Amino acid sequence: MGSHLLGAFALLLLAAGFIGLNKMLSYDKKRVTVTIGYTFGVLASVIMVAMSIVQGTTMTKMGKLFLESTPNQGEMILYLYRGLRYIDYGLDIAFDIFFFSAWILLGYAMLNHKYFGKIIGSIGIMLFTVTATLNLWAAPNPPSLELSPVCCLWILVVYIQALRSAKKISFRNDPVMF
Repeated sequence: MGSHLLGAFALLLLAAGFIGLNKMLSYDKKRVTVTIGYTFGVLASVIMVAMSIVQGTTMTKMGKLFLESTPNQGEMILYLYRGLRYIDYGLDIAFDIFFFSAWILLGYAMLNHKYFGKIIGSIGIMLFTVTATLNLWAAPNPPSLELSPVCCLWILVVYIQALRSAKKISFRNDPVMF
């Protein structure tokens, strides 16, 4: 259980990344797409934390019950476990909707941004639109073509670019983090 909570805490770093990107993309002026994308990203992070805790707790407790059960009870526990897994699936779909929407909106905001531009923004929009389509079409099962590793690489590029560009921007006039 402790490892699930630790993992959930680590996922909160995802929310911190969205907060930082919000600051970076709206340093010169407020943009509605950035605000909505940032909000969706933070919501996706919270959903992912909830999903990790629910999934970890369910697996741990049901596994423990299964080991302590008789054969007849074990069959019933497996039946219940399969039903409980649909909670995970629902949370996963909610995460996908908010997460992919967040990156599509942030990609759109990057199109005309001084430090990101059309290439990074366009790749993000296309990549996350295709990934969202594949994931939601196949839900609740994983898609046959998994593009998440490519999405992670693109996100890494975005955060590296944000860190490189942050040196050039003065945030002194804005004491509020977000």
